Amino acid sequence: MIQAVNGDPTMHIINGGIWLAHLPADERNRLAALAMALPVALTVISPSGRKIGFVHADVPGDDWDAFIERLDCPQVQEYAMWTRDRVRTAKRNLPLPPIRNVDHVYFGHTPLAESVTAANMSWIDTGCFATGRLTLEEIA
Repeated sequence: MIQAVNGDPTMHIINGGIWLAHLPADERNRLAALAMALPVALTVISPSGRKIGFVHADVPGDDWDAFIERLDCPQVQEYAMWTRDRVRTAKRNLPLPPIRNVDHVYFGHTPLAESVTAANMSWIDTGCFATGRLTLEEIA
């Protein structure tokens, strides 16, 4: 959405974002500003005390804490927003080492027919914009 407002809207439209083009420019700009203010990654402690990570696409390296410490780096942000390396491996049922210093990490970005879990990672984007199917996970 941010790229659609600030530049080329093609990918956003292809991925279900035509609604944005129908909004007045000031509303598009307001929504883009809200999106830009969101964190790239989020760590929460579950009711049972588990450390849960949320990130759009992927984590560079295999250490959650090191990733969080480097989030001010634009290259780390880009990796977290766009990379699909781990999900490609998980979709092929190849082994993946867990991400250290976190109990579980949830990812989106790559629409899948059904959610995929490998090690301590789950990819839960089931393409709601196209399929109407939204995946929810209970965090215990």
